[in-house]
Amino acid sequence: MKKNFLTALAFLLLITISNANAATKSILVTPLATSFALSLSGGDQLSDVLTNSSGTFLIGTIETSTSTLVTSPAIGGSSDGFISSFSYTGQQLWSLRLGTPLDDVATAGYIDSLGNIWVAGATAIPTPQIAPTPLAPNTVNPSQIQVVPATPPTSGLKRLVVWEISQSGSLLNTYTADSTDVLLPSAITLNLKKITVSGVSNSSSANSFESTVSPIGLSQIKLSKQKTLPSKAVTIIKSSVYSWQSFATTKPIPGISGFKPKGLTSVLIKSSLKGGISELFTFSGKLVSLKYQPGFGLVLANNDQGTYNLLFYNTK
Repeated sequence: MKKNFLTALAFLLLITISNANAATKSILVTPLATSFALSLSGGDQLSDVLTNSSGTFLIGTIETSTSTLVTSPAIGGSSDGFISSFSYTGQQLWSLRLGTPLDDVATAGYIDSLGNIWVAGATAIPTPQIAPTPLAPNTVNPSQIQVVPATPPTSGLKRLVVWEISQSGSLLNTYTADSTDVLLPSAITLNLKKITVSGVSNSSSANSFESTVSPIGLSQIKLSKQKTLPSKAVTIIKSSVYSWQSFATTKPIPGISGFKPKGLTSVLIKSSLKGGISELFTFSGKLVSLKYQPGFGLVLANNDQGTYNLLFYNTK
């Protein structure tokens, strides 16, 4: 009995030492280098990043005419949506502005099985313009004064819009649906073989909406009241071999002795699918998007004090 007890005790000590060695194992801490900065300025925003085997697609809103990321056509209203395609070597392949002469935004995207890109956004609904009453016949008008109607006000972003774009950058279709409330799409997904757009609404009775795309257009917008959820603090994705987590922290991470942040620091943690950390990366600014593309690796977009960057990490 005593011999069995000593054997069990020795085995327990061996496990404890092994765990201690694993906890103090040196884990590499590497700064992620920016692949290239995006030519956005002022109030321009990057909202979503999509990937496929041909490259990456950036979706967002341009509010300034000085942006060189997307230059054609000319900006209409105070903002336009945009989509821009880049290769994994950083070469810009094509770009397209999305919108009307009024205010427009583009906020979410989805790539279908044919490679077409669906971009969801919102646009202002123009107020019908009332034509001026023509002058009566024989009216004396020696100064030839022309009656010019005032530019009608817009209603705000109350028109839901979905643009369908080919993989080469041609606009294929535009679908719209009007609402009495301001809408801001946050996701466009394939659900039960239907492309569904969802997002937030400023309705006094509902805070979210949903609409589906069909060959004849967008379905009637359905409003609903949902419990407000806290914003996601940790982003987690999986590749074929690893799990990746990204978050911002001001504190050391247990088990990683080489990571001692001096302030709020954004990190990307590489782990095995079983949970063991193998490497930690740091990057500046805030995470905008983190995607994994099979055959290439990670595509990370960040916002560093108003400058948007893409960071490529090849995991092959």
